[in-house]
Amino acid sequence: MSRLTLPLDVPEKDVSPSFSRIEKLTRRLSIITSLACVAVFAISLAYDAGFLTTLLASASLAVAAIPESFGAIVLTSLARGAEKLRSEGFSAKNMRAAEMLGEVNVFTTELPKMGVVATYSSGRIHSPQEENTVPFLEGLLLCELKNPSLYAFASHKCDAENVAASFPRIGEYMGEVATTLHRAGETTISYTGGDAAEILSRSSLIWDFGRVRTLTASDREEIEECIRTFEEEGYTQTALGLRSGDDVPCDNNLIFLGIAATRAEVNEAANPDTAALNEAGVRVLLLTEGDAEKARLGATALKIPCDNIICARELANLTDEEISERINDTFVFASLHAQDKVRIINVLKSYGYSIASVGDGISDAPALDASDIGMSDLHARDAAKDASDVIFDGSFSADRAIIHGKIIRTNIRRAVTYLTAANTAELICVLLSAACGFGFPLTALQILLVNLITDTFPALLLVRGGFLQKNPSRMAYIWGAVLGLLMPFVFRVLTQTTGLFLAQWITFAILTAGELLLALPMYFIGRRK
Repeated sequence: MSRLTLPLDVPEKDVSPSFSRIEKLTRRLSIITSLACVAVFAISLAYDAGFLTTLLASASLAVAAIPESFGAIVLTSLARGAEKLRSEGFSAKNMRAAEMLGEVNVFTTELPKMGVVATYSSGRIHSPQEENTVPFLEGLLLCELKNPSLYAFASHKCDAENVAASFPRIGEYMGEVATTLHRAGETTISYTGGDAAEILSRSSLIWDFGRVRTLTASDREEIEECIRTFEEEGYTQTALGLRSGDDVPCDNNLIFLGIAATRAEVNEAANPDTAALNEAGVRVLLLTEGDAEKARLGATALKIPCDNIICARELANLTDEEISERINDTFVFASLHAQDKVRIINVLKSYGYSIASVGDGISDAPALDASDIGMSDLHARDAAKDASDVIFDGSFSADRAIIHGKIIRTNIRRAVTYLTAANTAELICVLLSAACGFGFPLTALQILLVNLITDTFPALLLVRGGFLQKNPSRMAYIWGAVLGLLMPFVFRVLTQTTGLFLAQWITFAILTAGELLLALPMYFIGRRK
């Protein structure tokens, strides 16, 4: 079943991790089982157990010791997991993607969307809904601020196309602040935008309720107090100044228009639940094209530690080994280009990390493609969606898909652990009994019956677990080993008291019940949150 679902030309990186691990496990089990069966055959012949009886028992043990349902278990779990993802608005391009979500231990995200939360103009602080200072709003549209949230805010107040047509740009100057020069009928106007304190220092006049007057000392104190207030609230500030009648862009002796304060708006559908991912063992990194100040603001909103921030210039001077060392205490990378994001992701992958990345723009596509799992929403650019393995519709955030992937991976591990532990009990029981000269505790038919009853169906039950849990491998293997070690001696006592026929059937019943008892607590632990 597992082979039929995989095309013959699937690249190595596209093979399911579970199938890769199961292939290695099956090889080890094959070697161990072969040696154990040869030992049982040889020892039993030495005790004159009969050639045909010994051959049948050894062959049955070889069949039962390697769980043939591994492939069906993995496929069932992946199919159920993919269906669960679809029911919550996540579309995985293939079942491998559904499982790879569970392998993720690093999640990279971009800045959350920024929104205008307050403005300052005409001598007081306004809510975004109250702002109606026309030159200020027009300046947000015309000045080269590279801030989509400010443009979106002003677009709701003014007709952006009409403003651009009324004031065509004829020049620009990008220094410490950004200045754009526009034609305004028979004259010109220029808008200068940038850091609020810097714009204030370059201003000598102020716009005050439709008139221009001298910027007084008390005005400066009031604006500085406003700047401090916005800083204490953790807002990013952008101020605007105005000039008119210039032939070339000029950024001095400005008319102070106002300040726009923005902050990160954490959209639950687009941004991760950092706490939930950390609890699941996933580190969250912020890789952004924004500068350090915006990165710090976004990291704070996402609850990502931002004590250390590496920018593109510093990153260029770091070797891959230094990046891998810095990653232990660095969660935020700022001012990155597309190739910088790809480099960080490739370095992490080379050091054994499994990466999931979320993005929605054309510049995010290379990073999405380089990651083990790329994720984007339905409203992302086509390039981002083409590079992604999982598309989500915005009903739930991307971290929800990763948690589901962790559950899928846990369910597969639980089922494989149970199958291996149960078959280990059968192997130890028959081998130890033969080595001690007790005879066969189970007939060939009973060995196959134990395998039939305790193999596939309990394992299929285990892949239905609904919550993330630790893999109980130690408990399962200890139980299987103890059960296998005890049963030969139970069989010996039963043989002496009830005879061989009843002893074998009672041993069969106890061994079957013991293996089923192993499955039930593993199932109920998986159902408990």
